[in-house]
Amino acid sequence: MWSEIISYLIFALAIVLVSFVVFIIKNYRVIGANEVGIISGIFRRQRIPETGKIRNYTLLTGGGVLVWPVINQLNILSLALREIKIDLDVRTKEYLPLKLTVVLVFHIDGHGDRLHVAVSLFTQRTDPDDQFVEDLLMGSLRDVIAGMSYHELHRERGRLEEETQGFVQGRFDELGLKVTSLVIQNLTPKEIPQDKDDFWAVKAREAMAEIMRETDSNIAQQDSLKESALAKADAEKAINVFNSRRDEFIAAAETRKEQEISQRNLDRDVFINGQKAQESEESQKKETERNIGIVEQETRKAMEIAKREAARDIRIKDEEALRDEVCKEQERIEETKLKKESTRAESEVAKVRADKQIKLETEDARKLESLRENEITREIDTNRAAIQQDIGVARRDAERQIKVASINAARDERLREQETEREIVENKKELLKTRDEMKAIEFDTNVRSHRAELVPPVLAEKEQQETQANIKKAVLVIESLARLSAAENDRNAKAFEAEGNLRLVQAEAEG
Repeated sequence: MWSEIISYLIFALAIVLVSFVVFIIKNYRVIGANEVGIISGIFRRQRIPETGKIRNYTLLTGGGVLVWPVINQLNILSLALREIKIDLDVRTKEYLPLKLTVVLVFHIDGHGDRLHVAVSLFTQRTDPDDQFVEDLLMGSLRDVIAGMSYHELHRERGRLEEETQGFVQGRFDELGLKVTSLVIQNLTPKEIPQDKDDFWAVKAREAMAEIMRETDSNIAQQDSLKESALAKADAEKAINVFNSRRDEFIAAAETRKEQEISQRNLDRDVFINGQKAQESEESQKKETERNIGIVEQETRKAMEIAKREAARDIRIKDEEALRDEVCKEQERIEETKLKKESTRAESEVAKVRADKQIKLETEDARKLESLRENEITREIDTNRAAIQQDIGVARRDAERQIKVASINAARDERLREQETEREIVENKKELLKTRDEMKAIEFDTNVRSHRAELVPPVLAEKEQQETQANIKKAVLVIESLARLSAAENDRNAKAFEAEGNLRLVQAEAEG
């Protein structure tokens, strides 16, 4: 009995479990990533944090949800992009009929209050009604195009698309929709009927004729402006060429000026070096003479000292000889005191010999002193001759260097004058050539101005006056620059000539 009860319970539990699984499988709904699920019914109230209002549905974007039958209902609203393509006939501000194609891409806005607006409007529908969107788009596009002219439509296609998209988006905000893109294609005029009784056709033909006249006038004006621009470009090109040549001429003049300044500095340095060499020579000469004087004084002092020493030596030798002789004499007197008479003759002979020896030693000392004086005098004469020879060689070298520098400076001055004259002639030729080119450009501009028949008289006259004024201004600038360059070259040539003459005079005076 218990086994039967248990088996019945297991069977009932299995039936309940299978029923639950079937219920889950049947009532579980999956919502895609670009879809919104609207769950309404009992226990599905939701408070909106932004406004505090209570809505009797729950919104779920993506994921899955279990929908209880009878008490809940699930509706799915797609957020995917939708595309509508419309062929539309419109009229411009001038009543011209046009045909165009509009491609609108939109979708349901899945953010904020707009989503709730879309839910309230399109919950019972799968998607927004295409016809409703087409009517809204056609009305908005007609309103925008009716306020624009034919030329504005062609020139400002982006403005048309932006204004139309903004107008449509303003209406779509009330429906919870969002415009992704709006593109206008195939904007072409339609054929105007020839019916004279049709008011719109008459207005369209008049507007088309006016547009054609404006187009022809614009084309003629553009051609004339193009020719004027070409003439102005040629004039500007000529002015640029002149400016470039002027800059080159100025740069060459500055280069020459810098070279002349450097040459003058070099000549000045050569002159200063010559002066320094001369001063150095004079100072060296003075120093040599002073050294000679010092050597002579030292030589005289040395000779005097040598004389005093020789005299002292001679005196000392004489005194020593006398002392020795006196001592010997005293010894002989003491020894031969008893034999005075016998050795008197010998003492006299010894005395004579001593006197003779003293005289010989005195003469030897005097000879040595004279030899020493002669040797010192000979050395002084030798040193003096060598010093005077070195001074003469240095003086001749300095004079030769000064003469060579003066000759080179005069020759370089003549070469610079010749080169300056050649450059002046070449610059005059270039300036005359530039003036001829400017006159040719002026003639060509006058011819073009006469050929421009379609240009309005006031504009043509104004352009011609501006071109002629620019050309005359360029010619005046060229002539004034030529006169200034010639005057400056003459002034530089005269300055070079005066400076060269001054250097020659200085060289002759120094020679």
